[in-house]
Amino acid sequence: MKKHQFEKHWLRSEGEQSSQTMGQISQENSKTVPLLLVQVRDDQVDQASNLIAKTVESILAADGTVFHIISSIVIATFDFGFNNSDDAEKRCEAAAHSVSQLLQNDGKILYGLHAAVYGNFGTPTRMHYGPFIRDIGNLLEQLRNLEFGGTISRVVA
Repeated sequence: MKKHQFEKHWLRSEGEQSSQTMGQISQENSKTVPLLLVQVRDDQVDQASNLIAKTVESILAADGTVFHIISSIVIATFDFGFNNSDDAEKRCEAAAHSVSQLLQNDGKILYGLHAAVYGNFGTPTRMHYGPFIRDIGNLLEQLRNLEFGGTISRVVA
């Protein structure tokens, strides 16, 4: 069996055009961003699809940016990393409550401020621009531990 050798690639700062391995995530590029994680019930795929669509529409209506939809989980931020909008945190909280009312017993929501770095990350063949959310595993664990039923909680750092 032929072994494949993979080059590690990490987050690249905006404007960096090097074809070499991307630099390590820099603390100086880190900022605190309003973050929203929503999980919908996924017992029935057709129902989950509709719930995700409604969730995304509600987030977009609050000027949020959806970066990831991973199965039944939606991940969004509210300032896209370009400005320090004073109302971004309020819009995130409003979207969390709006989605909670929309989903009722079919969703669970985690929101609040969290550290992230915006930039390009991935590999030259599969690049993604967006937030690199620190400690995402911990956030997903917090979301997993919530109960369905319109549960809404703030991020615990």
